Amino acid sequence: MAQKFVVLLQDAHAIPAAQRSIEKLIEYFQLKYGVKTVALEGAEGKLDPTLFRMFPDKEKSENVFAEYLGAGELS
Repeated sequence: MAQKFVVLLQDAHAIPAAQRSIEKLIEYFQLKYGVKTVALEGAEGKLDPTLFRMFPDKEKSENVFAEYLGAGELS
């Protein structure tokens, strides 16, 4: 049986550079250790990624969400 582990990342809310660092850490854990589940503080229920995937132009979508992130409205 594979060992399970938990990684707890302390978030610096409304600081875009911290949010980007957390994103990179999550990607690293996914690639290096096969992490499939990520839980968010303050979130309720499952995160529905439909909103992030439904806009056809990925670059424009990333720019819009980057603005929300920079304003501290998205973490």
